[in-house]
Amino acid sequence: MALFRRLGSRADEAGILTALGDIQLSAGEPAAARVSFQQSLAIFGELRLPQAEQVRGRLAALSRPGRSLPA
Repeated sequence: MALFRRLGSRADEAGILTALGDIQLSAGEPAAARVSFQQSLAIFGELRLPQAEQVRGRLAALSRPGRSLPA
């Protein structure tokens, strides 16, 4: 992720943050996953990329009991 930041590749950085959030969630760390998803959403939203909707779905799933992430 640091490499993408240095290169200024914000979309790739956001993709890594989304993947990190998925890993954190599967490791039983929903609070950490939420932070990663929020950071990813901020970047995707700023860049107006469609991936923002997928990340919004992940964040919404965190708020629901028996959460399961959308694909």
